[in-house]
Amino acid sequence: MSQRTDTVRADVTSLTARAAACLQQAGSEADEARLVAESLIEADRRGIYSHGLIRLPIYAEAAVAGGIVVNAPMEWTRETGATAVLDAQCGFGQTAMARALEKARELVDRFGTACVAVNNSSHYGAGAIWTDQLAAAGLVSLLCSTTGPLVAPYGARERVFGSNPLSVSVPTPGAPVTVDMATSAAAFGKIKEAYAAGQSIPEDWALDSAGHATTDAAAAMTGALMPFGGHKGSGIAVVVELLAGAVAGGRFASETTDLWTDRSANTRTGHLLWVLDPVKLLGDDSGIARAGELQDRIRSSAPAAGFERVQAPGDPERAHLRAGTVEVDIPSHILAGLDKLEADLGVSP
Repeated sequence: MSQRTDTVRADVTSLTARAAACLQQAGSEADEARLVAESLIEADRRGIYSHGLIRLPIYAEAAVAGGIVVNAPMEWTRETGATAVLDAQCGFGQTAMARALEKARELVDRFGTACVAVNNSSHYGAGAIWTDQLAAAGLVSLLCSTTGPLVAPYGARERVFGSNPLSVSVPTPGAPVTVDMATSAAAFGKIKEAYAAGQSIPEDWALDSAGHATTDAAAAMTGALMPFGGHKGSGIAVVVELLAGAVAGGRFASETTDLWTDRSANTRTGHLLWVLDPVKLLGDDSGIARAGELQDRIRSSAPAAGFERVQAPGDPERAHLRAGTVEVDIPSHILAGLDKLEADLGVSP
């Protein structure tokens, strides 16, 4: 997809307040509305527009229609040793993840590791936002989730998997190494963003309804996303589907009606969060230091033709984040969507 140029510089505090006001108008209490709004703005600050404000209209419409239960009475249904299970009661995924992180920290303090499952949830936004918080506390973490049906298995044309996001953050003496990715060739939000902006997509992102590779975002939205890396990416998608679906108790993608198509549908997604204290594992911070050494080695490696430098996972997002400390560059069509949502909900900007 071509580089965006039609961006508008906006104040982070103002955008957050506007997004939160929309969610409150849709029924969320103030604390929940702010948590969700902050997660969306944080994604935009990192340049991950597919998981930022572009999703606010879907969230708000789903909250009104019942697909997302506002202020859901989430409850811990099981806790055994270093494991725990949260029933999110079809509420916001961000609210569920905030509680999952709190529980994981509590269990890690006691056991040195934790595995927290969340079921009956919904979309939690950009995964790196959650795993980076744990890395800032010196913890290694892996987070994965099911989604609605979006991706065809390798060799198929039918939507069977979700985009099945996977995030891993490992602390270093500096910024963490963070891998945050969909197991599809691209997140569905990026297809949606391209469609809204009238842009084409790369040929290896999606299939049309007949099973042919397409560069047309509209055709991709009625077809299926491809897994990244052919059969290997398809295999990793299966692993995420099993961990966040079967193991965590969430629905498989093929059993889910996505909010993209029905705002009243309870997606009942599953998330699995695994956390480890590397200092408790090794007895010192040598693992953290070694992670920093690998990060530095990646950055210092000789760039290939066409590249100015080599970046470690997470570097591009952090560079974008530093560029807009109190302001953020937002694509103009996303701001137009916020304006429309405020008007539809009767919120004064």
